Order: sequence, then structure tokens, then C-alpha cells
Amino acid sequence: MARYLLVLAAMIMGCGQVSAEPGWRWVKVEPQDNHNPVSWVVTQGDADVAITGNHFHADLKLEDGPQISAHVIEGADLRLDGTLEHGKILATETIIGTDANPFKIHGVMTKSGSPFQTQRIVFSGDGTFLGLTRLVQIAPFRQNPKYCAYLKKQSASDKPAVADYNRKALADSGCP
Repeated sequence: MARYLLVLAAMIMGCGQVSAEPGWRWVKVEPQDNHNPVSWVVTQGDADVAITGNHFHADLKLEDGPQISAHVIEGADLRLDGTLEHGKILATETIIGTDANPFKIHGVMTKSGSPFQTQRIVFSGDGTFLGLTRLVQIAPFRQNPKYCAYLKKQSASDKPAVADYNRKALADSGCP
């Protein structure tokens, strides 16, 4: 009986969680000094983004490295929570693990391309720019001659990451 209660409790607790969409990267550009913006600081990393209905949530993980920022403390991650309506996002940015005050940012989500789609979210606010992006395959093109030709061409790319990605996609596609 206790085993069934544990399973039921785990199922109930998991129902409120939203799974993140894979493959997102982020970059933030801001003035080094908010009172005298003559130089800029760039921070970046991987992101877990979840969009459920009109709710937007993103956890931004700061990459290791010599990144100094007016709003990002070394080792601190960022969290964005907000709403998405008609491609527009109003969110609150919070720096996790600090006592820094959260602040509002607004952004726009766009999508373009086929058979691979680039999804972009661009925020601005408080003199900063924050962008998120990912590349996704938007439709199953398995054994489609145009898709197979595209993958073969991209597999010969002089950019190793592009070539490796497309060689794997070609192997998984069922193309002759």
C-alpha cells in the first residue's frame, strides 16, 4: 500500500512541472556602468525554456569564464517568468542566489525558416539586450528527396559542428 501511495504522490507532484524545450542558447549585452555606458559586457550560456499556453519560463545558466556584468554576479543564474501573447512577452528577470531586485523586461518571439526553424526571443529593458535562440526541425522530412539533398549538402560543410549535426540527421533520416 505504501508503494502505491509513493507512486501516486510522485505523479501528483510531477503534474505541475513543465518540461523545458531543448537546444536554447542565450546572450545578454549591457553597459558595464549604467551611469556611463561607454563599454559593454557580454554574458551567455545555455537555457531551459518552457512555454505552456500563455506562460513563459526560462532558466538561464551562466557559462564559466571571465564575465563581469552590472546585473549578473559570477556563478549566478537568471530566471525569466512572464506571459506570452501574440508573440510578445512581458517577463520579470530574477538573478538567482542574490538579493538583487527583480526587474521587468519585454520581448518578442519570432520564428523563421524551413525545414529547420530558427526560434528567437529578443528582450530589452533597463538598458540591456537579452536574446534567446534555438534551431529546430519543424516537420518530418524523412526520405523526402529535397530534404535528403539538403542534408547531403550540409554534411559536407566546412564547419565541423554543422557537418557533424547533418551527418547524424542524414543517418537517422532513412535517406538512400
